[in-house]
Amino acid sequence: MKRWQKILLVAFHAVMLALFLFVVLNGLQLRWRLGYVLFGITALSGCAVYFIHGKNAVYNTISRIYAFCWMLLSIAGIIFTFLTFDTVYCETDKYIMKEPSEIIGFDSAILYEKKGLLEVEKQRYKF
Repeated sequence: MKRWQKILLVAFHAVMLALFLFVVLNGLQLRWRLGYVLFGITALSGCAVYFIHGKNAVYNTISRIYAFCWMLLSIAGIIFTFLTFDTVYCETDKYIMKEPSEIIGFDSAILYEKKGLLEVEKQRYKF
């Protein structure tokens, strides 16, 4: 890889990681399953760090360990996606009713209001 490609890859991964951490830490629910897409892009760019080779052996080892950790995280993310995939009960142009994505819990439903790319929780119903 050329130097500018390495810098571009690391910068892209840093931006995607910051965006993903912002969404997760603020507890934002993105519409159209964009949270899963955001995680996937972050994980793939983290795995691509494996192909960055430099002159220093220490940096090469650290980049390969970092990429291996992202590979493990992406496998865990795929498993987590299938376990917590929330089903949609009904949807209108302004609201959406979903079953919450909980592994262990009671039956319930959540009413979300659509606001741009976000789904804002309005009401939680327990059955």
